[in-house]
Amino acid sequence: MDFVCEITGCPNSVLVSGLENNGKSIITTTFNINDIHVVLESNSNMPNCCPFSIGFELVFTNGSIWYDAKYGEYTKEEFIIFKNNTKTEILKLDKKDEYEEVLKEILNCINNNMKSEMLDVEAALNTVKLKNMIITAI
Repeated sequence: MDFVCEITGCPNSVLVSGLENNGKSIITTTFNINDIHVVLESNSNMPNCCPFSIGFELVFTNGSIWYDAKYGEYTKEEFIIFKNNTKTEILKLDKKDEYEEVLKEILNCINNNMKSEMLDVEAALNTVKLKNMIITAI
């Protein structure tokens, strides 16, 4: 969610549906951000052997962007760009765990009494606002 908000800004509205079973859930959330539609699926119903995964789709009038990432023993991160009447483009990113990099940055800033260049309070507030919109929509 936070990554999508960073790319697109906070949504105007959200639609949420899902299932819960024994404390695990599968949730599909659709954002409307100024007529850009984003679909996110959250799934905590995975076996313990599966890596942490994230993926989303940004749908525009003339194309879409898909993001797919997996972190763990096998790390994969890529954007797939689809545009009307053009060849599909796949952008593979550096294979590193961004969550781990942010945690390292936070620890470095705390240990050295520094302000982080990576973290943005406004982005964090947008994530909290989005979380509250989703909880309200459930």
